[in-house]
Amino acid sequence: MRLKVLNSFERNALERRRAKVRETLSKIEAGWVPGEAALAEAPFLDDWLTRTYPGTDLPNLVGNCWGHPTLGDRWIRTSPILHQGDGYAVTENTVYILGRECTASNEARLDKILSGRRGRGREACPEPDFDDETEVKP
Repeated sequence: MRLKVLNSFERNALERRRAKVRETLSKIEAGWVPGEAALAEAPFLDDWLTRTYPGTDLPNLVGNCWGHPTLGDRWIRTSPILHQGDGYAVTENTVYILGRECTASNEARLDKILSGRRGRGREACPEPDFDDETEVKP
């Protein structure tokens, strides 16, 4: 499945999410915390679901991913989650910026997309800035 290219509004919203993740991760004292390079290149995961990693009882994420360093832009399954917070997840070797979680109504649409029956597209990162309530027009 080929994902659409993120527009400038979506890229700006993604950068605001990266900034929020940087702020949150700076407050974590224990364990591995990703550095600036990992955050700057963190892939964006949208329409994600938490699943069990095959062969284990550990949670992982599945969803549409943009900017993965080895897999590119496509649907992926992550390695097991080490830490997950508001808008981000840290796995064994990657930090992900999270978009919207796949809801039950979206899960049926995702099944259609994955089976090749495409539905109507939508913006991947449409909400306004976290602190700024002003409306941004594309």
